[in-house]
Amino acid sequence: MAKNKQLKFFIKEEKFFHIDDELKKVSSDKITLWGVRSNLLLLFILFALILIFYQRLPLLMPFYYSRPWGPEQLAHKKYLIFLFAFIALISIANFVFSSKMRRDWPVLAKIFIWTGTTVALMALIDIWQIFSILCVW
Repeated sequence: MAKNKQLKFFIKEEKFFHIDDELKKVSSDKITLWGVRSNLLLLFILFALILIFYQRLPLLMPFYYSRPWGPEQLAHKKYLIFLFAFIALISIANFVFSSKMRRDWPVLAKIFIWTGTTVALMALIDIWQIFSILCVW
């Protein structure tokens, strides 16, 4: 009778993902390093804007721009926190994928890094638009 082979998700020779090691490896490529730094800066700005203006926001605010104007477009202000968490999760996942693909596919690794930066920039523009509509400045 044949032995059942179990799926192995981690190779034993490869050590687990360490962010310090990966940041040192990323720092050798200036384009990728610039993408990671700009992504972290955008995430910090997003977090700071949400933290500073969260108390000034009304309970319901315009969030779903694709829906018709009115109550269908409004969402609770806690959705801003969900938006930030989603953007941070995308950025972390893109960094992990990029670090795993860096040796074999360096161009694809750069695409992953810059995709996370682009998504964070779009979220910053979206939050800026929400705040400018509500005039919380």
